[in-house]
Amino acid sequence: MSLFNEYEFQKSVDRYKGDRHAIKFSCRDQFMVMSFAQFTDRSGLRDIETTLNLCGDLYRSGIKVMPKSTLAEANEKKDWRYTTAINLNRCLS
Repeated sequence: MSLFNEYEFQKSVDRYKGDRHAIKFSCRDQFMVMSFAQFTDRSGLRDIETTLNLCGDLYRSGIKVMPKSTLAEANEKKDWRYTTAINLNRCLS
């Protein structure tokens, strides 16, 4: 996704220790899935999961298909401030 600088993104994730306990679902994966959900106007986790499963050719774009339980846990436990820092960096530049 070329809408944000990868270096600034990783710097923000490292600042808030976002990938501290991540095994398979990193902050970048979560950001990509949630951005996809926002761009496609999805309203819930089940809707996001169904859309990701139906769009099977998303691997090339960097979006991983994850079950809604994994996405729910990531949304609950990961620090949300890394996305705010990315948005502020985009607005200031």
